[in-house]
Amino acid sequence: MALGTAAVVNTEPHLSFTPQLQPHSSSSSDLGNLGCVCVNSPCDAECGTWLLDSGAIDHMTFDAQDFIKTSLPRRTNITNANGVISPVTGAGTVILTHTLQLPNTLLVPSLSHKLLSVSQITSDLNCRVLMYPTFCLIQDILTKEIIRRGTKRGGLYYVEDFSMGRAHHMQHSGGIKEKEIWPWHYRLGHPSFTYMKHLFPELFSQVQHFDFQCETCTLAKSHRVTYPAHLNKKDTPFSLIHSDVWGPSPIHTISGFKWFVFFVDDCTCMTWLYLLKHKDEVFSVFKSFHAMVNTQFSAKIQVLRSDNGGEYVNHQFRDYFNLHGILYETHVLKLLNKTVLLSGKIDIFLKLPELSSSVLMLPLGIGLMQLLLLCIS
Repeated sequence: MALGTAAVVNTEPHLSFTPQLQPHSSSSSDLGNLGCVCVNSPCDAECGTWLLDSGAIDHMTFDAQDFIKTSLPRRTNITNANGVISPVTGAGTVILTHTLQLPNTLLVPSLSHKLLSVSQITSDLNCRVLMYPTFCLIQDILTKEIIRRGTKRGGLYYVEDFSMGRAHHMQHSGGIKEKEIWPWHYRLGHPSFTYMKHLFPELFSQVQHFDFQCETCTLAKSHRVTYPAHLNKKDTPFSLIHSDVWGPSPIHTISGFKWFVFFVDDCTCMTWLYLLKHKDEVFSVFKSFHAMVNTQFSAKIQVLRSDNGGEYVNHQFRDYFNLHGILYETHVLKLLNKTVLLSGKIDIFLKLPELSSSVLMLPLGIGLMQLLLLCIS
């Protein structure tokens, strides 16, 4: 027989789902700590709300209708702090939002509240749980995004905000409709919800089709997988510099500039742009940038990173890098998001003439180099 554990806190006697002992004259002073499971009585109006529980090994619910699909339970019984054993009658997957599901949730009919296991949700979502005096937060460890919120009432943390205003509220009719829509969406091979609204008008009578966001549909229609967020950002300014060269421009400035080179600090994302008449001027411009960093900021460039272009691959740069102890690197696949950052900055500069022509009423024929020259003059 496999045993699990239920939520454990010390609280008032009426907050226990186990039967309370009748008071005796010899033990009346100890009755205040008899309740040890953080669930209220079944008559509580908030019994359908999920409670955040740091003492539960698994998610648990008392309502079999919460499951969108069932599975074999990993345990046959759970036990609470005072040794009372309750049977587990089933298990399955519970859907809380369009993108958040709780697999391996246990069905325990004797519970009077639904328990959200801290250990299981932090493991499944790679997140952390922050508990404050009046509220709690569930935060993604990597992106720092706040995934869920909850409030503290009566010493218990109620997790209510599951989807920023679009949670599955099972107690109203709209929530019931949503529970029926999602299985049909899966069965029919993930059709668009606009199409499903015409196919099942009754199901969408009290919900809006644009409120539904299917993560599988979004990923399947993406041109590429999103770049993962990296935590390897430099802490010291100028320790890592990203660079890229753009050109030649079909329209050059009056002074003959038709190239430009970027230098982006990895720590601060500050960007320096230099205009070039010829591509072979990159070496002299980098020496000027290096001298400016040493003089104005009393800092040293440790690493210069660029794409696989040939402007930094020559004897001049190799000797200069060796002389000053600078490492030269090229972007690899796992750091491709840095290359995308540079490309995005270049796109912004390339679109400056269009934006400036409409906002500043400049001539439509003005080119990028003319605009940059106006900006620095």
